[in-house]
Amino acid sequence: MFEKLTDFSFQRSRVQALGFYLVLLVAGYALSVLAADLAVMIKTMRLPARGNVYGVVDVRPYVVSLVCVFSTAFAALIVRGKGMSDYKGWICVALAAALSFVSAPFSFIPVAYLTTLPKGHK
Repeated sequence: MFEKLTDFSFQRSRVQALGFYLVLLVAGYALSVLAADLAVMIKTMRLPARGNVYGVVDVRPYVVSLVCVFSTAFAALIVRGKGMSDYKGWICVALAAALSFVSAPFSFIPVAYLTTLPKGHK
């Protein structure tokens, strides 16, 4: 289920694609938590010119942009690794980017789908 996770040209079965999806989901969540924590640290720093900064920091823009970059980059790596030069692969890349603004779990579905296609799929 979790074999060849770094081989982007590998054609996965449905079960392997599910494992790939779960790994991407956990890695995306971990990166999002790190980005949110970093954003809070930067936004709430005590700077001499600004004094103390307290309050709630909205980290959604940072997390959404990170998930968008993460899912789009993985989709593009898979399309490139599989040698897909047609429009279908790039539609999945665009779909992964668009779905990242809806919800992070949805953005990795096109990425997992791309892994089930054979190399050189037209």
